[in-house]
Amino acid sequence: MRIFLSILILLISLQSLTRADSIKDFEIEGMSIGDSALDHFSQYQIDNGLVATYKDITYKTVEPSNPKTKNYDYVSFSHKTIDKRYIMVAVTGVMNFDNKIEKCHKLQDEIFKEIIELFPNAEITDGVTHEMLGKEKGKTRQTFVELKEGDFVAIQCYHWDKGVKRKDLMRVQMFSKEYNDWLNTKAF
Repeated sequence: MRIFLSILILLISLQSLTRADSIKDFEIEGMSIGDSALDHFSQYQIDNGLVATYKDITYKTVEPSNPKTKNYDYVSFSHKTIDKRYIMVAVTGVMNFDNKIEKCHKLQDEIFKEIIELFPNAEITDGVTHEMLGKEKGKTRQTFVELKEGDFVAIQCYHWDKGVKRKDLMRVQMFSKEYNDWLNTKAF
């Protein structure tokens, strides 16, 4: 009986190790929230990348120049503007789909399934479709996973209306709670 109990405890312990509790357990191209961008990119790539700034200058987003990626067409990260170590508070991977939105949706569903297996206790909003606002019209299908600490993972497929000269694309993003709160209250 003691052997059976020991094996049962071991199996339960191993199962809990495969479940993530923190956004830091999720990676995009090997990067995670809390990493220094300098561990993934050179200072040159960061300094010569595209930079997005916001109305409130607490944070900025950098798309490093010439990143070496395996799964995404390009990546970006956000960090506190004054942080010279570039500690990531958000990471985004983007894939282009050349007007093949069905492929985007299929991959979105696959990634979503993997994320909910990684974070089984997360709050989930799955497959919500919205009309895009602004001068470039289209639709976006969004899936959000909110972790217990308030951090977020989002998977979004963008499909542009005819006449808009942009490719369909997917964004896989992760945000710390602090950064997400800032985005929703001060960034714009």
